[in-house]
Amino acid sequence: MIEVVQNIHEAVWRDFLAHEQKASLFHTPEWKNFICETFHYKPYYLFARDISGKITGLLPLYQIKSRLTGNRLCSLPFAYQCNIIGDPASQDALLSKALELVEDLKATYLEVRDWLDNSSFHVTDCYSTYILELSSNPEEVWKTFKSNVRRNIKQSQKYGVSVEETKDPKALQTFYQLNCITKRKLGSPCHPWNFFKNLFLYLNDHASLYIARFDNKIIAGGVMLSFDNHLIYGYGAADPAYLQFRPYNALLWKSIENACVRGYRYFDFGRVSTDNSGLIHFKSRWGTEERKLPYSYYPRKSRSQIMNRNGFVYQMETKLLQMLPLSIYKGLSNFVFGHIG
Repeated sequence: MIEVVQNIHEAVWRDFLAHEQKASLFHTPEWKNFICETFHYKPYYLFARDISGKITGLLPLYQIKSRLTGNRLCSLPFAYQCNIIGDPASQDALLSKALELVEDLKATYLEVRDWLDNSSFHVTDCYSTYILELSSNPEEVWKTFKSNVRRNIKQSQKYGVSVEETKDPKALQTFYQLNCITKRKLGSPCHPWNFFKNLFLYLNDHASLYIARFDNKIIAGGVMLSFDNHLIYGYGAADPAYLQFRPYNALLWKSIENACVRGYRYFDFGRVSTDNSGLIHFKSRWGTEERKLPYSYYPRKSRSQIMNRNGFVYQMETKLLQMLPLSIYKGLSNFVFGHIG
């Protein structure tokens, strides 16, 4: 018999994750603390427990109650993927409890960012990630890159772009500013400052910042997230005036080199929409393999989740954000970002 509970000791939680092959950073207490302190969503961490009291499964959920985007349950906000972990019986019990919560909380829908083999769920296939298998020898990994990737890395070195890993708060603030500029150019809301500040505060050694310099000026940055043998390229931004110096290539190569030396097995290039052909082309040139990121919705996919990049409303929102002065754009982003999840 499987019992579903919400409150367990953190040591027990960590012990379960240490022995669960499919556990990720997004299942950890660190990610919970980060999300709760940054966005103040209501957490519902569902743990499956057998008759002996042993933890056998986990489904982390948050209620996002928004006047803009509605009332919903999500596993997991700001995580590109979060699966239900545990044995099949535990997963079934956890999912049943999640469906009860949908009714109890009067949520419009439940989103699980993984594929669920359940006829009550509607599964979408709008995202992918690209995974690079690593080696203890960076030169072996170098050989898997397409020629234009290697050429661009060498060009960045020829231009004198240097890359370093840092925990410097001032460097993180500079990265935040670059991220605002980059996101506005794309026509998307930017992450609030508290997002990055709390990311490094609560994730500790699970988060690292790489910065690229030219003439001693920070021109780009990348935030990497680590767990077990995976390193994830979480967030990247660059000054558009310096893109000709290939700072993204420099950042990624340095982080991949370090990941090889430190014993990581996989470098994850992060989520990309399946209709973003330019970013797909960039990530596919690094010796990577595509992995689909299906999302499951109950009782059906909400209309608010349909991101039609060719639609009139989406294009108008994009153009508006691109036109706003940076200070107003930041303020608007701070207001709406937490509603997105």
